[in-house]
Amino acid sequence: TEESFGYLNHTYVRDKDGVSSVLLMAEMTLFYKEKGMDLVDALTAIYEEFGYYQEELLCLDYEGKAGAEKISRIMSHFRENVKDSFADKKLSKIEDYEKSMIFDFQSNQNQPIHLPKSNVLGLFFTNGDIVYLRPSGTEPKIKFYLMVNEKEGSLSEKQELAQEKIDQYILNIKKIAEDC
Repeated sequence: TEESFGYLNHTYVRDKDGVSSVLLMAEMTLFYKEKGMDLVDALTAIYEEFGYYQEELLCLDYEGKAGAEKISRIMSHFRENVKDSFADKKLSKIEDYEKSMIFDFQSNQNQPIHLPKSNVLGLFFTNGDIVYLRPSGTEPKIKFYLMVNEKEGSLSEKQELAQEKIDQYILNIKKIAEDC
């Protein structure tokens, strides 16, 4: 649940709850211990089966009225200029929550988003990566949520490739932000 370090593991909890997370961790530890594994072994097995996932948050701070205008220009740039690829990676769809539309590149069609309008843009890549961007509602910054997946190679190779992709996304984002 964002970068606030809480978890909603049940549908009846109305706020993020650390206690239930500790209980789930204890259950997982016992489950894997009975299989002769620790949690690191279990996580490695998940990475082998589903690939290695890595996430990173990039926040770019822009103070004052000029900063708010710059954030607006950055969002506009991504809406107007990112068409079918970004950072040399091909897009599969773009979710625009302000326009309440998803554009699917495979079908070349728009689909509605049935959620409240919000100044959020999601870039979905054919390789499984996702980048969301949104201005903060409480601070003078724009946030980029980077989520990448690597499925080929050893765990260390997957980790290295995932970090390289994140670094490439960040480099491209910062370049666009600088130019806006």
